[in-house]
Amino acid sequence: MQQEGFFAIPNAVEDALLRSPLTHRQERVYRAILRKTLGYGKTSDYIATSQLAAMTGLDDSDVRKALAALVDMGMLERGNRRSFGTEITPNLDPETWDCKQGKSPRLPPRTGRITPNKQGELPPTKDNSKRQRTTTADAVGAPTAVKTQKKTAPVPYQEIVDAYHATLVSMPKVAVITDKRRSAMRTFWAKFDFNLDKWGAYLRFIASHCQWMLEDREGSNGRTWHRKNIDFLLTERCYLGVKELRYGGQS
Repeated sequence: MQQEGFFAIPNAVEDALLRSPLTHRQERVYRAILRKTLGYGKTSDYIATSQLAAMTGLDDSDVRKALAALVDMGMLERGNRRSFGTEITPNLDPETWDCKQGKSPRLPPRTGRITPNKQGELPPTKDNSKRQRTTTADAVGAPTAVKTQKKTAPVPYQEIVDAYHATLVSMPKVAVITDKRRSAMRTFWAKFDFNLDKWGAYLRFIASHCQWMLEDREGSNGRTWHRKNIDFLLTERCYLGVKELRYGGQS
């Protein structure tokens, strides 16, 4: 059978989708967006909800819910909105995804045997339910280790913007915290283990040592170099340039 066309999905993305806890609707919407972007050699595209509904067979309301969840998980970025659709960019870096429905479903191999829990107890059955009740009663009062799962603190989007406005007053103001900016903040926060204290120190260093970022300048070729904004500060390029002292004092 002759193939009439295909497009390539990065192996890392496909592997992550196979392990992801996405709902069926969310995965269908994400794959439809890959088809509309990678399938046409583009990194993003203006896509209407009705287009995704037609491609996936879902209702418009289900598509909107799936899109909101995928954006919240950092798997999509939404940009400008026009009459014919919203600009959507799929995030092709699974390491920055934050799938909130649960952990990747990696189950141990099935052996057919009933495995005791960590306290040596078997799940209740007709044969052992009475014995287990007795064992559990005997163990009442015995100290048990309680494991607590470390929760990731939410990214303080508004506080990030407030500190930026207060420290770098000459940089362009942030009028709207878009989905794309929220995604950039999440990625930056997780990748470089940031918090508000580190963010404040980062901004103060730029204010003191990176004057070239804070003003418009005329280049030698007649080109105007415009001052940077928060979008540039949230890039790996800017952070590493500051951390490695390559950006300090440039003119």
